[in-house]
Amino acid sequence: MNTLLALLAVLATQGPPTATTTAATPELRERLLVYGLKADSVDDRIVKSIERAVVSTAVENGYETISTQDIAAFLELAATQQVAGCEGEASCMAEIADGLGANLVITGTVVRLDERRYELSLVLLEQNGTTVRSRALVDAESANALRDLAPETTRQLLGAIPLPPIDNTGAVMLMATGGTAVGLGAVGLVFGGLEYINARLNADYALEYATRYDEKHNADDLQKLKETNALYVQRQTAWNQWGWPVAAVGTGLVVAGAVAVVVGIVALE
Repeated sequence: MNTLLALLAVLATQGPPTATTTAATPELRERLLVYGLKADSVDDRIVKSIERAVVSTAVENGYETISTQDIAAFLELAATQQVAGCEGEASCMAEIADGLGANLVITGTVVRLDERRYELSLVLLEQNGTTVRSRALVDAESANALRDLAPETTRQLLGAIPLPPIDNTGAVMLMATGGTAVGLGAVGLVFGGLEYINARLNADYALEYATRYDEKHNADDLQKLKETNALYVQRQTAWNQWGWPVAAVGTGLVVAGAVAVVVGIVALE
């Protein structure tokens, strides 16, 4: 215990290593210890990178900051608790923070929730290691994206700025536009397609009446043949002139709109 406190006294006297204090910072506030973040199914290199981002952000916001990576330059972190002789992690954090003269402690976890979700949870503790001053939580679709969010999450934790609300406007607009396109496309497809269907039906009717007239030479069948044939020519002309272009555009709108809706749903956070 005396060995650890002596080492910590040196750190407390010298301040954090140069790597965490070289940045230009505002007037220093309190001394802060960033205690090693716990990892759950996340590469240790990513966790260390996130921890460095937390430390750098705390320095940028005016805190005299030291991390467990700094302490490890003097002492293996695994041996720290054993030398300290403290019981439990909270107790050990309090011992180290007290030895460093740190008023605050940041700790937390980096967790892989599933294949496409990572979570960073940070807690700001008072020096006693048990009183929670604030919490911050953020998740992302990749470990690298989570690393990019670490500075902003740290500022939220320290009360510098709140995290901005998630903006899903683009995704919602894309879904709305896609839905509108699907609706308009469906209408065009129906109206254009009806001309083709009517033309085919009247062609079938004309063939039927022509067959009946050949068999019976009935005047009514001949009249029906003329009417259905005229309707066929009319519908076929309409299909050729505007029916198929409208149906083609409608099909394109339905496909493009459906793709836009799917992309919008995927883009929702």
